[in-house]
Amino acid sequence: MTQTIETRTAETRAAETRTIDLPGVANLRDLGDLPSPGGMTRRGRLLRSDSLHRLDAAGQGRLRDLGLTTVIDLRAASEAARAPNPFATMPGIAYHNISLFEGILPRAEAPDVLQDMYLRALEARGAAFAQVMTLIAEAPEGAVLFHCAAGKDRTGMTAALALTMAGVAEEAVIADYALTADRLAPIRETLIAHAVAEGYSAESFRPLLACAPETMAATLAALRARFGSVPDYLVGIGLGRAALARLERRLTA
Repeated sequence: MTQTIETRTAETRAAETRTIDLPGVANLRDLGDLPSPGGMTRRGRLLRSDSLHRLDAAGQGRLRDLGLTTVIDLRAASEAARAPNPFATMPGIAYHNISLFEGILPRAEAPDVLQDMYLRALEARGAAFAQVMTLIAEAPEGAVLFHCAAGKDRTGMTAALALTMAGVAEEAVIADYALTADRLAPIRETLIAHAVAEGYSAESFRPLLACAPETMAATLAALRARFGSVPDYLVGIGLGRAALARLERRLTA
């Protein structure tokens, strides 16, 4: 799907107010103020982010002041062990660690390595997606924050499913995904250095930091072709209609 200049400009303006700038995180933003059938999605309901392990006490307090009650860490257990989430043991915060892309590795031969990875995750990790979306739907009042390492792939797919369930226009879902390109710029080299330490080559890892709008547009189109729709996909992996309604209300009610 090709975005119009007007859509991109409007999303850029909205992103300036949705972004939450805290020392130690680069890609933290609110999923409120996006267009949905009832108006705009609600602020303070869903937050998406990169890893929180560098967040200091002041930043942690700021998130609590914003109403944070639930954190869903989408990283593998090994990632969480190397860079512990500060909310994992914090009283009053429900912390969940679900390895969303467990076993899903990039295939360099794929025409779009990220789209290929996203679609394989949807097919192979349905139970994990169901667990994440159920946690969002059933979370107590307050803000739910979900994150991975860069806040791009695992976080991006979770955001796309949740926003689509809230009726957010597809152009805005795609634009939100693509916003990460600018947000990651200050930490791109750090992410590459960490990947090299894990055994990747810098040349093979750099393409994995992309988040082109065309990738998410193609992913959503392929999801519809394979599963019918986002609600159909979520029902297929085990969510009931009541859970879907709660998921929608999380951002709209």
